[in-house]
Amino acid sequence: SIFKPIESDEADRLSWATSKSTVLQNFNQKDNLFVLDVAGQQIIVKDSIQIRKWQITDSKRTIDKYRCTKAVYQKNDSTRLYAWYTTDIVPSVGPEGFYGLPGAILGLATEDGGIIYFAKSVEFMKPQSENFEVNTKKKEVYTPAQLKDKFEKEMGNSEWGKRMYNEMFRWL
Repeated sequence: SIFKPIESDEADRLSWATSKSTVLQNFNQKDNLFVLDVAGQQIIVKDSIQIRKWQITDSKRTIDKYRCTKAVYQKNDSTRLYAWYTTDIVPSVGPEGFYGLPGAILGLATEDGGIIYFAKSVEFMKPQSENFEVNTKKKEVYTPAQLKDKFEKEMGNSEWGKRMYNEMFRWL
């Protein structure tokens, strides 16, 4: 699967603060490839697909004509995510590489509201193979641990650097 933000044609003064990362998942090889946009530069991170324990609730809502069920993922003491998924769309996929529910995730949000994705519309299309291609030949590919080490070395273990790294991997 692929999650790739669609650039808006509307001018937005705060667009620089919005993550524009692409996530490719290969369920056969059980890995993720994150193409992170950090200060206008692409950083590529490869990691294994993580298994998350979701708690499915009785809460329901409609997103673009699809009846969705709410699920909760408690990453740690300070990070809780809410997902709304529909069983009407079979692949277990969602934004930012989230999956693992009995249907497609059409809504995803952090508890504090800092990150929110809700489908505005659902369109079925046949993916083109070029959508899944990432040129890694001229770029270094990091593991999450290697990227954290790089940030610590380049930013001197500064509070700003730690916050930037933690924000990038806040919910992954």
